Amino acid sequence: MKIHGIDAVLLDIGGTLVEEAPPLTPVDALVARPLPGAIETLHALAADHKLAAVTDTAVMHEADVRKLLAPAGIDN
Repeated sequence: MKIHGIDAVLLDIGGTLVEEAPPLTPVDALVARPLPGAIETLHALAADHKLAAVTDTAVMHEADVRKLLAPAGIDN
């Protein structure tokens, strides 16, 4: 899925790649549930673009987010 003139794509994790958790959900209760088509779209974009993801959290670090996303296959 080539987007001409675009070198990189930045994606928000919650609500874009996975279902958003309700506010104040404890970290140990979070489960990454990919949104329909998200994984396929990521793979298609990754073929031609650099990808990065962001999330709005003050309590998790990169390693925590990757560990949470790993079971869904979107941790790298």
